[in-house]
Amino acid sequence: MYDRLFKKDLFTKIKPAFQKGWLDNFVSPDGNVVVFLSSLLGIVLEGGGPGILGSLFILCQEFLPDHAKQMYAMMKKESVKRGEKGELMGLNLASADTIDAGNYSSHPSALMSKAWSVRCCKPSSPV
Repeated sequence: MYDRLFKKDLFTKIKPAFQKGWLDNFVSPDGNVVVFLSSLLGIVLEGGGPGILGSLFILCQEFLPDHAKQMYAMMKKESVKRGEKGELMGLNLASADTIDAGNYSSHPSALMSKAWSVRCCKPSSPV
């Protein structure tokens, strides 16, 4: 945003380090998102519902387009039920997928995860 507003090109200087840091710290070897990391205890929790994956999909479009497509595909696979012929059978959302990550309670802002899942239902969803 800064580069666009002030007609600069500063992001290209830090982009490789930023990408490496993102992939090393927030992405597991299989491409899943690391949602909790404790360097003290050595605990790593991977995953994230459609709300997390959908938000990160949008944020990563600019600097990690391949990873953004992978997150979109994971979100689509995990949150949409399809029949044998590919027809939509419903959404596969757990109760945790309707929790707002900011305040850890069911909240209207958590409806975004449902919106992402509904968007993934469309067979021709652009990535």
